[in-house]
Amino acid sequence: MIKTFLDSFSELLFPELNCFNCGREISGGGVVCPVCDKSLERIENACLKCGAEVVGGGEYCQRCKREPLAFDGAFSVTAYKGFAKNVVSKYKDGKKFLAPFIAAQIAELIKNSQIQFDIITFVPVGQKSFKKRGFDQSRLLAELTAKELNVSVEPLLLKAKETDKQKMLSYKERKENLKGAFAVTDKVAVKGKSVLIIDDIMTTGYTLSECAETLKKAKAKKVFCAVFSATWFESVYE
Repeated sequence: MIKTFLDSFSELLFPELNCFNCGREISGGGVVCPVCDKSLERIENACLKCGAEVVGGGEYCQRCKREPLAFDGAFSVTAYKGFAKNVVSKYKDGKKFLAPFIAAQIAELIKNSQIQFDIITFVPVGQKSFKKRGFDQSRLLAELTAKELNVSVEPLLLKAKETDKQKMLSYKERKENLKGAFAVTDKVAVKGKSVLIIDDIMTTGYTLSECAETLKKAKAKKVFCAVFSATWFESVYE
């Protein structure tokens, strides 16, 4: 009986969980084992504009060479592949337990990048996505990231209209789909401020660009973005 009690007490102090990605046991809590954590490929050769990985060398990715994006700079922890892709996919499927892990990565990225900002905000979610997922994934990441950085979060943007799912559209259609999709909640809070937008992933960059353009129309001084993962592609407009 005493042994059973001690074993139970030990489990409370030193829980053994399984890595959500590979299933290995994790001693002491957490959701990702050291092996998978090390497999997260941090972006080293980042595009100076959007923060995505530049393939083949150079300072700017093909997307940013061809397409002007409204934000002043963006930063990403990792490329959207392998382990990172699984993290984002599971998180978007409603696995909220991954939020602290993702937010910690974004917070560390922000600290290392030395972005100068006044306010943190996030990409707002539409009602359909909220009902399906059960939570606002970008807001949760922004709140946890801000907590890590000891700053506050302001919901400066709202979804002004429902849009079609971006992944079902071509690149050109995605841009048109997002026109007028967002609105500013408090123009006074935005005016003259540098804003940092938090999101989980950047694909074409159009969502973050539209958010940035909306904030700049409300007289934001600068708009930066920080995401967990970013896609790259050599030819956006084939």
